[in-house]
Amino acid sequence: MKHFFVSLLIAAVASVASAQFPYAFSDIFHSIDTTHSQNDVLLRMPGVCFLKNDEYFSDYIEGYTLIGYQLRPSVVWYVAPQISLEVGAQMLQYGGTNKYDNVSPMFTAQWRINSWSTLIMGTLDGHLAHGLPESMWNPELQLSDKPEMGIQIKIQRPHLTAETWLNWQQFIKTNDTIPEKFTVGLSARIKSQCNADAAWQVEVPMQMLISHIGGQISNFSERMQSLVNGTASLVLKKNINRRWLYSVGTELQAQFFHAMVDGGVRPFSDGWAFYPQLTVEANHFAMNMGYWRASNYFSLYGNYNFMSLSNYKHDVYTKNRNLIVAEANFYHSFKSNLKFTLGGKLYNDVDASQLDYSYHISLVITPTWTVYESDRKTQK
Repeated sequence: MKHFFVSLLIAAVASVASAQFPYAFSDIFHSIDTTHSQNDVLLRMPGVCFLKNDEYFSDYIEGYTLIGYQLRPSVVWYVAPQISLEVGAQMLQYGGTNKYDNVSPMFTAQWRINSWSTLIMGTLDGHLAHGLPESMWNPELQLSDKPEMGIQIKIQRPHLTAETWLNWQQFIKTNDTIPEKFTVGLSARIKSQCNADAAWQVEVPMQMLISHIGGQISNFSERMQSLVNGTASLVLKKNINRRWLYSVGTELQAQFFHAMVDGGVRPFSDGWAFYPQLTVEANHFAMNMGYWRASNYFSLYGNYNFMSLSNYKHDVYTKNRNLIVAEANFYHSFKSNLKFTLGGKLYNDVDASQLDYSYHISLVITPTWTVYESDRKTQK
């Protein structure tokens, strides 16, 4: 009962407001801006202070706390208005430690091919930016994992937003004792209306992840795996556009899991999930509530609250999972490069009568300074 009342308190506080993009991380990555001229040089110092506390007590995942800060200083050079090179590093330090827990060099090359497509190589616009469901890709990886690296193509059209990417997570050499690891992703969102203020919005998001663990030139003991996760949704939203209430809507989401190669790691090779949700967006606030119904579901990088297997108890396996999930977030932008988010989430396991919860606080700052501005502006 103690956890139940704490969870309700968290949800009540958080329900004062929310962001569509958790943790306000949308500005961390520098997207190419063709208003810049050839030889313009920028200095960026994105950073985030965060607290993410997971009060998990089920058999599927243990609770833990992430607290600390992340810095991503970089220098951006515009080779041309359509081409930029960025070099920097990501530095992550958790509270209570006297050293950085992760220091990753970053290098990004971007080419704005035309008005609607961009090629990115090196450090990618990854993690939360993909917009994947939590069951497929845990948002906490934004706070704990190194930046994604590989190749990415992004498309922005009036009725279509899409991207495909390759994230190479572990490289191998001949006679290594570790496997190669990489993930291929596809994310697309078809929109019925170009006007965001239209009375009704209908969207069809479709996403897929292929995760691979293996390699031919390495002598590793870990079992080879090639896993596929996919989702397709129907989103219906009614724009209210009142002073405090922006919209209400519903999302019907279907997901699947398939192991092309599973190495005998799991007692199943196929699974599915159905996840209807209700959403509300208001001034500084967003919330959603849904019912997760799944059978033999698994994802290599998702939140284990949604899975049929435990990530720490090897003898725990439940074919069918039934969860009531509720989330609320408050956000406030002090200015364009300083954003605050406070939120909470509840996971109620109906079959086990188990209530877990989490809450997060983050302050994201994304200052940019123009170090050198070309005198001769290129005609746009």
